[in-house]
Amino acid sequence: MPSFRFCRPDDIPLLTEAINRCYDVHFPNVPPLTIEGFKREVKYLNLWSSSCMLALDNDDPIGVLIAAKREASSLILRLGVHPAYRGNGYGHHLVTSLIDKMAVLGPPLLTVVIPDKRKDLPLFFRKLNFTSHNNYWDFITTTSLPPPTSSQWVIPVRLEDLGDRYLRKKEVDKSDESVLAWERRTQTLNNRKREIKGIGIPDVDGIAAYLFYTEDEPGNLTSHKSVKILGLGCKTQVKEPMLLGLLVQYLSNTINSSIEIPKLSVYEVDFSFLEKINFRKTQSYTEHKMITTKFK
Repeated sequence: MPSFRFCRPDDIPLLTEAINRCYDVHFPNVPPLTIEGFKREVKYLNLWSSSCMLALDNDDPIGVLIAAKREASSLILRLGVHPAYRGNGYGHHLVTSLIDKMAVLGPPLLTVVIPDKRKDLPLFFRKLNFTSHNNYWDFITTTSLPPPTSSQWVIPVRLEDLGDRYLRKKEVDKSDESVLAWERRTQTLNNRKREIKGIGIPDVDGIAAYLFYTEDEPGNLTSHKSVKILGLGCKTQVKEPMLLGLLVQYLSNTINSSIEIPKLSVYEVDFSFLEKINFRKTQSYTEHKMITTKFK
């Protein structure tokens, strides 16, 4: 009979093994997760080992749940069961155990983000009383953009230079970043401060438009750097195509890489603007959420 337990910081090697054995096994093109990679997620995403669970058959991991936690909410990052043990309700037990723990200790909100191509998973979470909430899209351009007509206004910016994320919709509380993907929220950007670069356009009151990105070194499969835009916004929506267009063109002409924008929300930028400058959608996601019983 399998055993289930929450984890401790000294379980990180076992959790890494469990991810590779029970989760990444379903994605054969994904490189194995390393302990160093797991620790980066702890730092960047506020992954808590105490919010992670293992299902064990003797000492062998047969199921794993990996979750991040912040003050207002938790996020299920991975949920996987070894192929030989699927169909026994182990995934259900892992998630309900986390729900029960959160009902006592909080935080009140639990979310999971599912790629829309995974048609099976939404039903699994709906049976656990999750409801669909936000939508996100991945964008990419592999086309070198034309140089900006003027670049003298582009300056380096730091996260601390930005007092407002410039969310687009009027009905959204400007201080509420729950409409953004976890990886794109200000706390994540601050966690990654040492590696995130920023450019912006100033105005008399501060920053008129901004763009934050990471630039990874070439890997084994490519000779090009990987550039991901993790934050962008414009103070005045009518100027968004002009100012953000200038920043994206400037970035494209200073790097030798395609540009990706992962898990972008409509609350950050007008998608039609990106499509006009040769970005294309590659994948969509839906966030599902539930409020734990104690906090209803």
